[in-house]
Amino acid sequence: MLNKLVIIQKGESLPFKFDRGGVSIEDWVCVIKVKQKPVDVATIDRVITSDDDQAFSGFLTKTETNLLIEGLWYLTGILTNAGTDEQEEIPVRFRVTKTWSVP
Repeated sequence: MLNKLVIIQKGESLPFKFDRGGVSIEDWVCVIKVKQKPVDVATIDRVITSDDDQAFSGFLTKTETNLLIEGLWYLTGILTNAGTDEQEEIPVRFRVTKTWSVP
């Protein structure tokens, strides 16, 4: 998981990884949400799957991050246990800055 505030420019991809501290995630599914504030409506809502039974990983695409305005964002992994309906949220903060282009 990202363990510090990451700064990216609009239009850069952003890798992410969510895990439960080494605990198996065999019966869990993960939906990612990207929000400006924890209470905002999600602007990106995507289900991802684990490929190693230890973590959910992937990246926000260049197209997705290009749609985000400047400022602080929260990339939240919402993990749900398929058998018990238990949920956990793992939030990660990142900051988006403008892309400067040379004419």
